[in-house]
Amino acid sequence: MTGFRLGDMQHLRMSDIKDVNGVQMVSIIQHKTKRPVTVPLKTLASSLLPPRPKNGEDGIIFPLVKKPDNVAKYVRRIKAKAAG
Repeated sequence: MTGFRLGDMQHLRMSDIKDVNGVQMVSIIQHKTKRPVTVPLKTLASSLLPPRPKNGEDGIIFPLVKKPDNVAKYVRRIKAKAAG
């Protein structure tokens, strides 16, 4: 829903998500190209995020496995859940 590469999603942190004039935006430096990218989060994408930790912890949002075959399996599951 954001157009980010899987590698960028694997490194996404809560601090990458900012409120800009009432719109949640994701601002990152792309892992592959090293270019800055900022995209708005759609309501559905925002609803899939875990709650922000109250203690301010800034861990990885989506801790995904590293093996490509397992990652593909989990991405398919996430896609199916997002589709409803």
